[in-house]
Amino acid sequence: MKKMKKTAVLLATMILTIGILAACGSNNEKPADGSGNASAASDKVYEITVNTTQAPMASTAVALQEACDAMEKASNGRLKFQIEYGGNLLGIMECWTGVADGRADISFCPSNIASDYLSITSNLFCVPFIGFENAQEAYDIYNQLRGEFSDIDAEYEAYGVKNLGVFFNGPDQIFMNKKGVSFSGMEDIKGMKLGTSEAFIVQYVNQNGGAAVFTSSADLYTNLDSGLIEGMCTHALLMQVTKCDDLIKSVVEFGDEGMMRGCSLMIMNKNTYDALPEDLQKIIDEGFAAYCQNGQKIQNNDVSAYMAKLKDNGCEIISLTEEQIAPMRELAVPITEATVSTVDSKGYQGTAIYNRIKDLIK
Repeated sequence: MKKMKKTAVLLATMILTIGILAACGSNNEKPADGSGNASAASDKVYEITVNTTQAPMASTAVALQEACDAMEKASNGRLKFQIEYGGNLLGIMECWTGVADGRADISFCPSNIASDYLSITSNLFCVPFIGFENAQEAYDIYNQLRGEFSDIDAEYEAYGVKNLGVFFNGPDQIFMNKKGVSFSGMEDIKGMKLGTSEAFIVQYVNQNGGAAVFTSSADLYTNLDSGLIEGMCTHALLMQVTKCDDLIKSVVEFGDEGMMRGCSLMIMNKNTYDALPEDLQKIIDEGFAAYCQNGQKIQNNDVSAYMAKLKDNGCEIISLTEEQIAPMRELAVPITEATVSTVDSKGYQGTAIYNRIKDLIK
């Protein structure tokens, strides 16, 4: 009888041990995709908040929703995106800090909002008259250099932010509230009251005798309508979203290069990103890379369509020649040199990146 009891106890112990080993072994199983990331096989749902200051019907906002839907599908429902439109979660001035401190997981962010943090993306790539022939060239060169210089992404991560990609705006031109404008060079800017939300343009206009007036998108229509400013130095789509069509009587075009051009960032809280399984990180990386590529095409098409609309409305277009623009480019050299020096002083490869940009533009 005792021998039978010992045998029963031993058998029970063996069954229990096998069960424990089996349970432990299940935590180390590789997922079906062979990635080796155990948590990838989990059914856990990760809820991601996405902030944009655009309205739901804006073309890039529609594309953002489509991109998020595609990523949810690719993740088999393990990613769940909640998009907050119209700056409902973060206002435009909070886009960078709100992601850095975790109030939103992902956000659209205009490059000038992050200019105090990103000396490369928001400054070096956006100096006046850098020479990009168009937004697509700027986009292509930026993405090539992300692969060549780890500093570009490292600068984001120094503030706890993940770079999901960028797309470049149309060129900054001068949108005027009057016709009959005479403009052939920077001597014509003297005394002219020009609005801008770009620090570089404030500096450039003021150093050449103009009067720059910092003007946010919220104040743009009122400032232009009241005459507080005679014109706005910005890209076409900002004029479009602020509904200034009826106020624009002429446009001074500095070629397709523009006086400068900013870009739109897609950024993510790095802690949120790092907490995701590797397969979901890959889905987000690839999904937002595709979204930014699509966003660039949308920007290009929307700018062309808006400028055509202005011309149809009778707007005068003053297109400067390369001979007229060349001296203006020289006047921007001190701004560029100071910007490159600032990037170098922060321990990043400012000189090397800038020289590589110029090589690729050639």
